[in-house]
Order: sequence, then structure tokens, then C-alpha cells
Amino acid sequence: MIQIINLKYLEKPEIKYKNGSSSNKYQILSLLPYEKPVFYDFVVIDLTAGSNLKKQMITDFFDARNDPFPLHSNQTGHFSDFYVNQINFTFIESKEDDLPDLINNYANKIIIVIHKGKIEDHNYYKSKINAIINNSRIQFIDYSHLKGNSYQKYNIWVQLIAKCDGTPWIVDNSSQQFIDNDTLIIGISFSTLNNELTYGVAHFLDANNMVQEIILQKIKRDLSKRYLYLNTDEFSEIMRQGLNWFKTKHNDFGMENKAVKIFIYKSTPLHAEEKKSIEQMRNNPEHLGYDNIEFSHVHIKSENFGIPRIYDTSNYGTAFQYMPKQGVCLEIIPDNLSQNGFGFRGDIILGTTGMYSQGFGKFGGTKGTPKPLFMAVHSSLKDPIESIENQVMAMTNMDWEFTGANYRNPFILKYTNRVANLLHYMQDVTNIKPIIDIRDLM
Repeated sequence: MIQIINLKYLEKPEIKYKNGSSSNKYQILSLLPYEKPVFYDFVVIDLTAGSNLKKQMITDFFDARNDPFPLHSNQTGHFSDFYVNQINFTFIESKEDDLPDLINNYANKIIIVIHKGKIEDHNYYKSKINAIINNSRIQFIDYSHLKGNSYQKYNIWVQLIAKCDGTPWIVDNSSQQFIDNDTLIIGISFSTLNNELTYGVAHFLDANNMVQEIILQKIKRDLSKRYLYLNTDEFSEIMRQGLNWFKTKHNDFGMENKAVKIFIYKSTPLHAEEKKSIEQMRNNPEHLGYDNIEFSHVHIKSENFGIPRIYDTSNYGTAFQYMPKQGVCLEIIPDNLSQNGFGFRGDIILGTTGMYSQGFGKFGGTKGTPKPLFMAVHSSLKDPIESIENQVMAMTNMDWEFTGANYRNPFILKYTNRVANLLHYMQDVTNIKPIIDIRDLM
């Protein structure tokens, strides 16, 4: 098979704050959060028995008036500057095993859990579940980070701005439409534990609308199968729910689309059952309330499939020897593509990590050889490759949980994986709200 290989460099989108846009996530310190938080009731639960944790350590952590901010000249701002209201703290001491039940006592709160070392999975996930049920959110902070460096503090600050119903930033779509208005993106992840298979699903409209719907549903499957997949009915139901959500959100924004492009991101290959479902829906869009529905399936390949590396010889002899720049992209397109129907459209090798500019002529990057994303694309669109590349680059700047410059995977799969893991510890999915904001999972 003859293949066409295209090499290009892609730019990350800038991020938009209240008072301007920048490629620097630390500019929130001067440009301010896109939307300030309104939550202000904090419950601090101390699990560090014998560590002599003092209330002053917590207030100092949020004040940080003596700590320089990372990569920024602003040395006078405080965490409380980002808030609309005064922050109130309630302090409690507890043991880790008592944490999940203790969380049930606090509704509509921001709960900060101070701990030492790793929290056991069952305590972590059950605490998250109980917080969601009680309309609260949890921030776990390792004791060592209370006196950590400014980067650690800043990262936690940004997470708390989001968890307090603020919006740290959004992707700036003004110069380039990274995600089109007629696009619905769906992420699907699987998790297995003790022979139980679960999956998580997230939907969102575009780079400026960070509202997600998370589907909570357990499924049982023969885990001896090589690939994790959804059968035709399961896959069709996820698409139907996504399309209904898409239509509702567009109505909320005063928009109406009778044609929609669905991009499905998964960490598993396209299965025959899933392809059958796609073809059925494409052939009968009117049954779903649309005139036309196009599908693209993006498989983010794991190490098991072999991930190629990209090297750049132009920086030989520098601190970043052979390291490619962020955004380097190889498109591998078969020359004999069928342009009709739903089929294979090619592979994308995209370096979302690597050498990047810090401004002022300085560069950063993680030492070693960056591992690019390796994506296999099936689509009913004739040329979906560029749209997928733009979406993935936008998704590297969407996660408020990560303030660094090197972000590898599409963030939507990070959170669908968390949902899938969460479901193993949830006995009854009917007692939890069906719509979960991304802030609940951070």
C-alpha cells in the first residue's frame, strides 16, 4: 500500500482570561480568572496525625504573600484576590478510614483533605462519590505541598478556583476555530477491576463550553476478550444521549444545528459492533432528529501497539538535543482511500509534548525523548485529519488540573477514565446526579 506522509507543525491555541489572552498559564495572576469563584465555605480535614498541622499553615498556604509566583513578575497577589467573597475555614481532624463517612456530613462545601502519602483507592473514590452526592467537591493536598515550591502551590490554587465554580481560563477561538460549532466530541474510557468492566463517557460542545455530561453505567463483559468494546445497543445509546444533550445545549445558546459531526475519542480500537452502530445511525439520521450525522472514531493507541518516536536533528549540541518541538505532526495517509462511507482515513503521529517556548528567548522541555500521540482515524468525512489535529491541540490547554506546558493526552480521556474507575466503588448509580461537571472529578 502506497502511503502519503505529510510533515507539519501545529500551534497550541492561546488561553483566554478575563482581561486578555496569552499562551502562558501563569498570566492568570495579572489577567485574572475568566470567571471568579463564588464558593467560599471551606472545610479542612486533617488526616496527618502527629504532624502538628496548624491552622496558620493553611491560611499561609492560601495567602502565600512571601512566596514568588512562578514565571511571573507579580509578587503581591494573594489567593483570596481571585475570589468574590471572603473565604471561611472550618478545621477538623480525622482518620483516613473514617473519611468517606465524614464527607456525608458536609453538603455544598469545598472540602480540603490534608494527608501524608497515597490515599487508599477505596477511601479516595468513595470520598469523591459521597462529595458528589452531597454537592460538594474535594481537593486532596499532600502535607509536603503546604510548604512546597511556588509551582505546586500555584497548581493547587488553579484547581481550587475551578472547584469553587470559577473558570480559570477557556481556549481562545477568536484567531482560529479549533473546534467547530457543529461538532460534538465524545470521550469513552474503560476500566477493569476484579473482573468487573466499567466505562465512562463525557460530552462537550466546543472549546468555550466546558459543560460535560457524564454517563454512569456499569456493564459486564467477558474479560478474556482481547479488546474492550461496546456492543451495538450500548454504543447507539451513548450516541443518542450525546445527540440529545448536544441539541439541548445548542438551544440553550440560541443555536440550532440539523447537521452534526461527532468525534469519538477512545483508548481502544474500533470494534465491528461499534462500526455497525455508526453505519445504522448514519443511514437513518432523521430517527435521531437530524438531517445529517457524520462520525469520526479516533483510537489513541497505547504502548501495546508500538508508539514511534520523532527526533529533530536541528538542535544537535544544545540542551534539547534531538528533542522535537511541541506540535510536530506526521500524517500517514493511504493513497487508495475509499472516499465513500465510513472507513479508515489514516494515522496521525502528533507531538503534544516536547520543546516549547517560555518567552524572552528561553525554551523548556522534559529531558529524554517525548512520546507522541499515535492515533488511528476512521471517519465518514473525506478529510477529518486537520479537524482532529486542531481538537487535540485545543484539548492540551483545556485541563485546569494541570498548569504545565507539556500535556500529552486529550484531556477528555483523562476524565472519562476517572469516571470508569469511580464506578467500581459505586453500588447504586441512581442516587447520584446524572450530570457531573468536570470540576467534580478534579
